[in-house]
Order: sequence, then structure tokens, then C-alpha cells
Amino acid sequence: AKPVLLLTWLFTPLLFLISLITHPFTKEDSKAPSTDENEIRMMANIGSQEGVIKINESILISKVLEMDEVTAADIMTPRVMMTCLDQNATLKEVRQQIIDSTHSRIIMIDDEPDNVTGLLYKNELLIAMVKNESHKKIDCFSHKVNFTPEQASADKLLRFFQASRQHLSVVTDQYSGIAGVVTLEDVLEVLTGEIVDETDDAVDLRKVARDKPRPVAFRKEA
Repeated sequence: AKPVLLLTWLFTPLLFLISLITHPFTKEDSKAPSTDENEIRMMANIGSQEGVIKINESILISKVLEMDEVTAADIMTPRVMMTCLDQNATLKEVRQQIIDSTHSRIIMIDDEPDNVTGLLYKNELLIAMVKNESHKKIDCFSHKVNFTPEQASADKLLRFFQASRQHLSVVTDQYSGIAGVVTLEDVLEVLTGEIVDETDDAVDLRKVARDKPRPVAFRKEA
């Protein structure tokens, strides 16, 4: 290190002189960044190897830097795995579908999945059934639903969920059709890996959708 320090001290006047000569020909805003994402990743990796930061902290830093490269299409639950209920149905007609659904939020549609008209909360529907309100139509329990393009990045989705105080958004494709749904949990999983709770039948719904594609169908009970 001492020879390097000596060279730095010796060349400082020369570098200063060169800077003065070139200054009139360079713009003030043309300075190159002092670092980039690759260097930050490398420093985080070195820091974990030297014990300055923990390994999981180094991994988290790398994943944070990748959030702008991950899109809604990459992390969404595909359309074929969505639970949809027709807005014209009564609670009684879709009672079993509500009970069988493992999703806490259910998409409300008008006749077909491409016509999403609202968002339903499963707990509100169950409470209504307990209160003997099964004669009411599904649209009585509707909430506003938000839409997100497939190209939206994970970091923008995180800011959106924070600002809107909602946990789900419907993902639209380039033709304005419904591609699936994305949740706050999906975004957080970019940083943490898969989050599985006690109600999840499958760890990765995207894999299940690829293995067992099936159309979303609305069925009324007899």
C-alpha cells in the first residue's frame, strides 16, 4: 500500500494539471458514475466473504438490484389458476366455490375472465353466508380492482402496493386481455424466495399452471 500511496502523491499535481486543461472541453454533467450495480454486487460479495456483512444480507442486496429486471409477467399467478366468480351469481349459487378456494381475494367477472369488474374478499363472503345473506348477489360485496401491465417491474409494483394500500392487482397482456394476478406477496418473494403458508396447496402456482393448464369456468350450483 505504501508504494501506491507514494505514486498517488507524485501524480496528483499532474492529474490536477490535466483536469484544468480538459475542463473547458468537457460538460459538467458528463461525469461518469463513480460505481455501478456490478461493483456494488462485488463489494457485497467481498463483504460477506470477509465477515463485514452477513451472507443473507449480501444475497438480499443482489436481489434488490434485480427488482427492476423482474416483471409482473415473471411473478404473477397465471389466469388459469385464478378463482373467478360471476357478478350476477348469488352467494348460494357459488357457495362451494368460495369454500373450496384457497385464495383470500377472489376476482369478480362479468360472464368471462377477460371482463374483470371487481375484487372480492373471501372472509366477507363467508361472513355474509353465516349471516344468512346467501340470497345476495356477488356484486354487493365488490371492491375496486387495479390493473397492471405485464411489463411493470417488481420495484414499481412494490411502490404501487405501498401507495394504494392494496395487495392484489390484475395483470393485463398487450391485447388488454387478462393474463393473471400479481400480489404483494409475489413481489416480496423476489427478495425472500417462496413464501408458503398453511393454506397453500402448491408452492409454485406458475409451475402448476404450466403442468395442468385448464380454462377458468364459472359454475352455478343446482
